[in-house]
Amino acid sequence: MPLRTRSLCAASFVFSCGLAATCGPALAAPIYHVYVDGGLGAMEGSSNFPVSRGSSVGVAGSEDNAFAASGRGALRADANTRFANENPNAAGGRITASALAEMILDDVIVTGPAGPITTDYKVHLSGSLQASASSNIPDGAGSYSSVGVQLQPLGQLLVDDYAVKDSGMPLLGSGQLVNFNGGADLVTPSFSVTANQPFTVVVRLAIAAQSTLASSANGLAEASAHFGDTLTFATDGPVFDLPPGYTANSVGGNIVNNQFVALPEPSTFVLATLGLVGLGFLARRKKYRRTITLPLATHRPRATATLRRINGSDS
Repeated sequence: MPLRTRSLCAASFVFSCGLAATCGPALAAPIYHVYVDGGLGAMEGSSNFPVSRGSSVGVAGSEDNAFAASGRGALRADANTRFANENPNAAGGRITASALAEMILDDVIVTGPAGPITTDYKVHLSGSLQASASSNIPDGAGSYSSVGVQLQPLGQLLVDDYAVKDSGMPLLGSGQLVNFNGGADLVTPSFSVTANQPFTVVVRLAIAAQSTLASSANGLAEASAHFGDTLTFATDGPVFDLPPGYTANSVGGNIVNNQFVALPEPSTFVLATLGLVGLGFLARRKKYRRTITLPLATHRPRATATLRRINGSDS
């Protein structure tokens, strides 16, 4: 049976608080939430202020790291894996890193003449997916990287799109990420809101990277999902599509007069990235654990496993 990577986001986290915030009454303040699962294990953070987490480890030519940050109107995430082996008697295994970042904004408000209106909102995604693998035996190595985006206003999951780069295969994607090439503008279908009443908007970003080597295979598998360049609200025009006489604002989302106001790259992102380098160096002194796995059957790539679990379904 050939060895292929199964393109699944590795985090198995269910954000029950996020579901409650989305489906229930408005919150007292925005929630910024991140979850990473990398070389140092799973880490999570939630706050009413910008938050970030990172996990990294490396030894003997192999490494994996994950980073996520959530702040006012912007999400960032990075994951990469590298699995190298020159020992013909090695057991083989799989290295996975994943990250999730989301913002739950309860203070979004459209102001203008009273009554219901129809609108949509836009986000911009910028980043890259890379995957490569080589081995001394057929199908002895594999890798993939993936990204998934969810947009959820008023408890309605209106956008649930993904893109996957599998080593040796063309990019596979869905929805507005079907032809993802480093940048994409995503827009929700239309939905109704009541003018002058706050409502909740949720934006989620999930990424993963995985590298696999079969038993007794000599080779190298590398993957990266780099989205440190951010998922933000629209940067080249209005965030919401509104009729004349209306505008939109959100302190938590940095939306002013229906325009997203980009902030300078947060120092926490830079410091955390530098910290990951240091952690990876120190971790080389520790024994690196590899999971022994049997060859994997070909599996249709699915990049949104993490996102789907958030919504209570693994289908």
